[in-house]
Amino acid sequence: MTQAERDELVDLSIDDALPEALRAATEAHLAAHLEAAADAVTLQAIVRRLKSAPSDRPDAWFAERALDRLLREHAEAQEAEQDTERLQMRRI
Repeated sequence: MTQAERDELVDLSIDDALPEALRAATEAHLAAHLEAAADAVTLQAIVRRLKSAPSDRPDAWFAERALDRLLREHAEAQEAEQDTERLQMRRI
């Protein structure tokens, strides 16, 4: 069995979609490979958090305002950085 096939079995196990016939072999693999088992536990926690996260998308008004603010803050930060560079060049 290749590593990609093992990874697929672990993914199926995390999603509770692993056929019962393969469950024992997958659990044995994880028991023998502690790093893979730790990775599987971490991945399972991430998947659970993602599944429990709200899936609602913000309305267009909110998204546009948030993006405008981020772009404005980014431009202000770039301008401040350029001002700092100009001051440093004058001191040289």
